[in-house]
This record gives sequence, C-alpha cells and structure tokens, in this order.
Amino acid sequence: MDPCLNLDSINLNPAIYGERYCLIDGEVVSINFGYYERILDQLFYKYNYITRGKIDDFVIKQNKLNYAACKIRPSNVVAAIIDWIKNVFHQSIDGKNIPNICIIELSGGTDDEISDKTFFKALSEFKHKNDFFHIHVSRDVSNNFDFLIKSVQSLRSQHWQPDMIICRTDNPINDNQRKEIAQYALHKTETDMVINLPKVSHIKYIPIILQEQNIYNLISKELHLEMGSNFDATMNELKKEIKEIETYTTVVKIALVGKYLIHPVKPNEIFRESCESMIQQLNIAAEKGCSCKAEIIFVRAQDLEDNEEKQKAAWKKLKEAHAILVPGGTGADGFKGLMTLFTYARENKKPILSICYGFQCAVTEFAQNICGINPGESYDETLKKINIEMQENGQSRKGMHDVTFITKNSKLFDLYGKKNIIKERNCNRMEINPEYVPLFISHGLRFIGIGFDDNGEVSEALKRLKSLVHIHDEDDEEGYVKTIKKLCDEYRHNTNTALRMQIFELKEHPYYIGVQYHPKFGGDGLRPSLPSPPFVGLIKAALCEINKTSP
Repeated sequence: MDPCLNLDSINLNPAIYGERYCLIDGEVVSINFGYYERILDQLFYKYNYITRGKIDDFVIKQNKLNYAACKIRPSNVVAAIIDWIKNVFHQSIDGKNIPNICIIELSGGTDDEISDKTFFKALSEFKHKNDFFHIHVSRDVSNNFDFLIKSVQSLRSQHWQPDMIICRTDNPINDNQRKEIAQYALHKTETDMVINLPKVSHIKYIPIILQEQNIYNLISKELHLEMGSNFDATMNELKKEIKEIETYTTVVKIALVGKYLIHPVKPNEIFRESCESMIQQLNIAAEKGCSCKAEIIFVRAQDLEDNEEKQKAAWKKLKEAHAILVPGGTGADGFKGLMTLFTYARENKKPILSICYGFQCAVTEFAQNICGINPGESYDETLKKINIEMQENGQSRKGMHDVTFITKNSKLFDLYGKKNIIKERNCNRMEINPEYVPLFISHGLRFIGIGFDDNGEVSEALKRLKSLVHIHDEDDEEGYVKTIKKLCDEYRHNTNTALRMQIFELKEHPYYIGVQYHPKFGGDGLRPSLPSPPFVGLIKAALCEINKTSP
C-alpha cells in the first residue's frame, strides 16, 4: 500500500525511486515486489498493489457508473480500501489454497508530507485482537535511535501503537539499546518485541537472524497461528544452502554497466536499488546455476563518455571483469559510451548480456559499425531508424509474453532446456525495426527468438505471421534465414506488424547475447527464486574466461 497518488510506478524515475518491477499481468510496481517475489517464491498481480491514486480512480469510476451518484467523501475511499484488502485476503496463492496470513506493507513513511490518514483509518478496521499485528520497520541514523522513536510518536498521533519494532542497523545493537527502543517506542521494559536486523553479507542470512530472535514464534503466538510442520526442515535446508555457498571458492567478476548508479541521497554510494533484480539474479545464477560466487563491478555508462580520468577508471574495471551485463534504461545520456562498449565486447569476444535498452543499443552499434547504417548519428536520430515504437493497445509492451525460437542453433535454446516456446516478461516501448533484420542476419547478428503482439486480437496479419513460424534444426541455417526474411517482409506490407524481435546472438562469439524482455523477473515455470537461463549463460561464459587466463 503506497500513499502516492500515482496509478502505478511506470513513470517513476529509476535514478530516484529504484528499478521499476513488472508483474506477469503487466502492472509496473515498486522495487519491493522483486524482493517479495524472490524471497516468498510467489507471483503477484495487479490487485496486490494498492496506491492512493488507484483507489481514488476506482472510487471516481464507480461513482460515474451510478446514474444518481452522490458526492464522493473520505468514507467512500476508506470503504473502497477495506473492500480491496478483503478481496486480496481471499485470493488463492496457488490456484486453490487461501492463505492463513497476509502481509500488508504500508510504505511512504509517516511524516506530515506523505502520511495518509485514510489508509490508517482503513487498516484500523482489521485491528482486532488476534487478527492484526503491526510491525514497525525503521533504522538507526548514525547509531542514534531518535529517528525511530520520532516516527513511532508520529504514528501514535494517528492512534497507532506498534506491536513490534524491527530496527535495521549497520552493526548489531546491544541489550541497553534494545531497552531504550522498547521503553520509548513500545512503552515496555521487555525487549523481546525489539528485533534487530543488522547488515548481512548474503540476503539468505536474514531469515536465520530473525529465527535466532524468535520472531516467528512471537508472531504465531500473537495471531494464534500454528507453526508449519515443515518449518524446521525449511530452516535447516536454508542453513545448509548458505553453508554450501560459503564453500564456493571460484569468483566471477561481472561488470554491470548501468545508467542510474549514483545514489540520489548519498552521491558517494552505488544506488543498488536501480538494478537490484539484476544483482540478485546474477547471484542466483552464480550460486544455484554454476556453483560459484559473483563479484559485481559497477560501471556508470556515462563515465565511458565523460572526462578522460573517468573513462580511464571505467575501462580499467571493464577489462578486469570476466563478463559484462548491460541492463535496461532510457534516454540519450550514456548512449555514446555504450556504443564504444559494445564495439569493444564484440571485437574482443568479451562475454556480454544486454537487456531491453541494452539490447537496442547493441543492435544499433552493429547497424552503424558493421552494416554502415547512419554511422555516428545521435541517439534520437538512431531511434527513428533502428528502433521504432510499436505499441500494443496504445501502450508499452508489458507483462508475460511468449517467445518463440525459430532455430535450434542457439545458445539460449539450449540454456532454456530446448523448449520451442518460453514465456518472459516485457516492459518496453521500442522494438527493433523488422526492415533491417535480414541485413543484420546476413552480417552475423542472428535474431533467433521472436514474439508477437498477442493482446487478444487475432488479426489476419497475425494469423499469416504465425503460419510462417516453425523451428529449424541446427544444420538448417538456410531454412532459418528464409523464415525470418518472410516474417520481416510482412512489415513492408503492414507497418503495424505484430512481429517482435526478442533474442539475438552474434555468430562466432563466445557469448554476445541480447534479449528485449527482462529475464531478471522470472518467466512462466521459472520461479523468481530460480536462476534465469540468460544469466546462467553469462556466468558460464565468465567461468570460461577465467579458465582461459588461468596459468
């Protein structure tokens, strides 16, 4: 629950608010959903994300449908929030089972500027004994707890008293500090309801630390719930997994070249939130997919085109890395730097995975430097030619879509388990212009995975396109080329073609791969906690680089 007046997070600046996370139904939400999907190993939908703007919009639309509509009052908004929450309470999590407990995160803080008394009033509907448990999550500031205590006092002014405090800190707190928090924030002398969450080296340590402080038993007791029969086994399995990860000695260095790496509040720190799902997916792919560890080296795309000193430092990092990852983004800043980067990776056979915006930049570099299409043109000029807008229902392409392989002669086809069709999440506005695809293929950039505008309309053009599609064997390169040419030829007859380029691979390169979709989110049958095949491929290619340089 977010008190903001936005309907969703699609227009939020990732340099300030962190990455935009896309759910399988196309809803663009805050970064927190990435944590929830990966840690709970559960998929979420549009109805799981409530903003004040979404609630207001719903109430206004419902009022318009009523011929004898009344004035809209705060009580109508409160009732709508309550109904929304109750509806989510009764949604199954696996198609059949209704959950015993629901987690509500009320974000946005509690200061006068962004608090929303309407949300608090709606939540008070559920504040009955044994039904509702309020955990206040805050952190220390310079080892001082005044901020935490003031935030709780602000809650009390709205008639809210936390049942438990989780205090995030850089270092563990002592018993005296716990007593101070309990006394001033909870009005208690007992410290069992003060939970400390210090920084950890691996996110999987968090459930262990919480268990050590008895948090699960405390919550179960308060809500009159029974601990699951598999709880101890689950915790032991997690401890075993962490212990195994600690034994890994091989470390692959991955350069993550992003556009939004300067922290909006602490300029000297990396803004990890802008690419958190990329970071987590690299770690998952390394640990679960390749039995090694990933060391992530952050490089600003803008530094590759900035002053000489910054360029020198950035290139030093890139050359130390065993592989490179270029995530999504938007805008002209960093574009020229990325052009140079893709030239370097292509010519020096450096393993590289490019995603969404990175995918489009990689194709553009190839178009300019190999195919001679408008070399040296600006970002804006290039977009009008190589990358064009092909919206669906007047909007960006979002949510889960099919990706169809048209040849088995593909690294990703093997990495995905030799499936003809996979499902992945898109969140993009631009697409590769099909007019140029046959030219790119003739020069070695092979588009081996395609998608369609499958928004529900089955037009004659779409039927014709799909009738042309079948997968070619590894040795049928001629047949593959003919198929992709036929598919792209449809664009000349219909500029609103349903064809979407989704995957490219560069010939005679160890791992030069781009995907238009976002594999960091997890696809159909690919749980968010499982390694994503394109990331596994990148880590494997990095391991090969290590073996090449080993004595």
